[in-house]
Amino acid sequence: FKFLDFASDRTYRLIASLDSTGRHLCNRIVLIAKQEGKFVIVHDWQTVFVSDIAKALQDLDHDGKPELIVPQAWSKQELNHCFATWQKIFRWEDYHFVDRSSAFPETYQKRLQLLNDRIAQQADPNCDQMEINKIARYFNPKDTSSFDRAVIWMKSSEGFVRRRAAAIFADINDSGSKNNLRILKEDDDPLVAESAKIYLDLANKPKE
Repeated sequence: FKFLDFASDRTYRLIASLDSTGRHLCNRIVLIAKQEGKFVIVHDWQTVFVSDIAKALQDLDHDGKPELIVPQAWSKQELNHCFATWQKIFRWEDYHFVDRSSAFPETYQKRLQLLNDRIAQQADPNCDQMEINKIARYFNPKDTSSFDRAVIWMKSSEGFVRRRAAAIFADINDSGSKNNLRILKEDDDPLVAESAKIYLDLANKPKE
């Protein structure tokens, strides 16, 4: 945890990584501040791999104020299989953190370099490949590498690979991806079918 004056107003706020699983794996980042005499949770993010909050706080734009990097899982976490992650970048604005990931392409380029350097060393490189494709699509919406890979994976003989395909389609969330989720919803593997159904239900849920 750290106490920081994010707003430069001489008010210190507590930011901490927490383990709510009991497995010594920090899976939450919280920001706590005092408002009107009470301590309130301003932000509460689900996260992965943040055991040291100092590493999540980096001054990426060199303005003297740290940005917050929050790695999150976007494919299902399964026993003995990797899961894909995405690093959101938040900047402090108007007394709260705002997602400004798209303002930091150089940070994602460095992330790409790291992923490409280690992918050959991975026993299961698919999750790193999912993140590589997602970065490409994030900065170029016309990039089809994520979709093309998911189309191949949805025909895999391995159920966990088909579930990863479902995660990619859910993340893209366009009409073609929803059509493929409907196909996967009829998969012989009940876990694949259930995953696709959940993703479709979420995609069709009205936005509040």
